[in-house]
Amino acid sequence: MIRPITPAEMPKKSDRIPDEVISAVNTLILKEWDGDEAHIFQDDIIRESLINFEGAGIKMTRDDLFDRKYLDIEECFSKVGWAVKYESPERGESFKSYFVFRKPSLNDEHGA
Repeated sequence: MIRPITPAEMPKKSDRIPDEVISAVNTLILKEWDGDEAHIFQDDIIRESLINFEGAGIKMTRDDLFDRKYLDIEECFSKVGWAVKYESPERGESFKSYFVFRKPSLNDEHGA
């Protein structure tokens, strides 16, 4: 008999991020690190993640990444010590969405 899933059995949000996405972000942090921070465009994370999924033999699309919330990486990286900030355009603004990763400082508010 099938029973309902319990709240305790639910994965944490940060535990749902696939290795292919984490690997893509790690690679881009290393590539973009300037000694203080790394600015990474969301489109670059998408591109690298899709390459990683393809290499693993997993069919994945850009829409899949958004639909499955695989780009909600802030908590995952904050848990291991990064101050992560996500910037995306609001109405009337025009720029590419990006993440900023930096080592947290004592002056950081809310970890970013």
